[in-house]
Amino acid sequence: MAALSDSTGAALPVGSQIRLGTFANLSGAEILALAAQGPAAVNAALLPFGQTSAVGNGSTGAAGTLEFTASEPLAAGLADLYALVLNATNTADATELLLLKISSRVPADDPSGLPGYLAVHLRHAELIYGTPSGAGFSTGAAQDQPSGFATWITAQLGAGAAPEDLAEDADADHDGFPNLLEYALGSQAGSGSSLATLELVTSDGQRHVQYLRRNDDATLSITCELQVDPAAPAWTVLTSPVVVIAEPAAPAGYERVRRLLPESPAGRAFARLRVAD
Repeated sequence: MAALSDSTGAALPVGSQIRLGTFANLSGAEILALAAQGPAAVNAALLPFGQTSAVGNGSTGAAGTLEFTASEPLAAGLADLYALVLNATNTADATELLLLKISSRVPADDPSGLPGYLAVHLRHAELIYGTPSGAGFSTGAAQDQPSGFATWITAQLGAGAAPEDLAEDADADHDGFPNLLEYALGSQAGSGSSLATLELVTSDGQRHVQYLRRNDDATLSITCELQVDPAAPAWTVLTSPVVVIAEPAAPAGYERVRRLLPESPAGRAFARLRVAD
């Protein structure tokens, strides 16, 4: 059983609200952005599964256990289930929240008609919003949340890394790419041999640029720019549509995209990526 506490480390009071549910057609970045707005925003977007429960409510009334009853039949299995925990008995009074993605898939109803049960283990869940504690998780307020970049660079370099190496514009591995660029384009900040790439590919007789970009951080701006005429050295923003490429598969949190290049009067063009947050 995972222990649940608030941002001060105090155990969540009995009656603190807990809901299971899903988010319809929302990306990970969109869900995270909602959570950063506070309990009311994320609670409004959550599509509930089962009944609202609370800390201290559960099987036989035992403290620290939770039990949810499905409110409608399930003809098909249910994935991407989240647990939303508030630090109060209702949304209006809540100032902090904890959002976890449950690893288990809710099975479809048994054809026999027998009731089914799903054990939800919060200690195996993926932390979306909040902070890890020694024995479980703590709720967090919006201003307490580290940015996606801050969480990533700490994981890349380790908690003992020099503070100057953790900055967005630092080049921790001395490969010529600043940390923010590596975060946005899928290379490693602690390995000089892991380099972000911008590829030129030809498909159906047309030239495209292809690159990996992060798609789970709504604060990032990744812009592709072109210089097509050496006589006019200004860079212009590429406006062709973004096409997501399925193969080769992109790592979690990223997508591989391809964009058509315009014809160049000089028969050549230069492309670059600009990253900002």
